[in-house]
Amino acid sequence: MKKCLVLGASGFIGKNLCAELVKVCSVRALVRRPNTYLSEIGVQEVIQADFSQITDFTPYLEGVDTVYHLISTSLPKEGTDGVADQEIQKNVIPTVHLLESMKRVGVKKMIFASSGGTVYGDHGDIPAKETDALNPKSAYGLQKRLIEDCLHFYRVACGMQTRIVRISNPYGCGQQLDKNQGVIPIFIRRLLADEPITVWGGENKRDYIFMNDLIEALIMMGDYEGKEFVFNIAGDQVYSIKEVIETIEAVVGKSFREITFEQPKSSDVGNTCLDISLIRRELNWHPHTTLRDGIEQIYREM
Repeated sequence: MKKCLVLGASGFIGKNLCAELVKVCSVRALVRRPNTYLSEIGVQEVIQADFSQITDFTPYLEGVDTVYHLISTSLPKEGTDGVADQEIQKNVIPTVHLLESMKRVGVKKMIFASSGGTVYGDHGDIPAKETDALNPKSAYGLQKRLIEDCLHFYRVACGMQTRIVRISNPYGCGQQLDKNQGVIPIFIRRLLADEPITVWGGENKRDYIFMNDLIEALIMMGDYEGKEFVFNIAGDQVYSIKEVIETIEAVVGKSFREITFEQPKSSDVGNTCLDISLIRRELNWHPHTTLRDGIEQIYREM
C-alpha cells in the first residue's frame, strides 16, 4: 500500500486530507501539538515535531511515496516584519532541508500547497493562469513564491516530481475559527450570535473552493503522472464579499445588525480569480459545490 507523509496534518486542510487519504493509503502525519483526532480517524502514525526546527527529515520519510507539504507558520499580513525569521527561517529553509532529505532517501513526489490568493498579487489578467507572473504583496505570499522556486529547482536539478497547487480561498466545515481564518464560517457564527462584522473592502471579488472539492483534487494530484507541475485549484465563480454576506443572510434567514466597511489593507489583493482549465484538462477534475450549497452545509453543522 502506498504511504503518504502529511506535513501540517492538524490544520484545516491537513485534517480533512488525512480523513480521506486513510481510505486509500497508509498515512504518516506530522503535527506540532498533540492530536488525538488523527488517530481516531485511522491515521496509522502521528508524529509530534516542530517542522521549523527539523534539519534532517530522513526518519520521517522511511517508506514514504508521496509528501503533502501543507505547513505554513504564518498568515498574510501587511509590511515586511517577520520576513527573515518567520517566513525564511521557519518556512523556506526547513522546506529546503526537507527537499535535501527527500533527495538522499529517494522520495520523489511532493505536493506543495501554495496560495492562489497571494502569489499572483494584483495583475491585469483575470482569471490568473499558472504561467502568469507572480507579484506577491505580503510576506506570506513571498514565502510561498520562494518555496515554489525551490521546488522548481529540485524538479529540474534532481528529477523530483514536485507539484505546486495554488489554492484559492478554501472554506468548509470544521474551520478553526480561533485563528480568525475563514471569513465565511466566521460571518455565519457572528450572524447567529447577532454580532456586528467589519469588512475590509467589499467590492473586490474572490473565488472560493469548498473543502470537499479541494481534497478530491489533492488526492487526484497524488496519483498524477503527467508533465505539468503547477496547478490552480479554485471554484467556478467569483463573488464580492457583499455577495457572500447576502448569501449567508439568505441561508440563515436573518440580516446582520451592523456591518462596518473599512478600506482594504495594503497587503490585500484586489480581485482574485484563478483559471482552472489546466487541472480540468489534466486531471478531469472540477468543483462540485456552489457557494450557497457550501454555506448551507456549514450552517447545518453549526
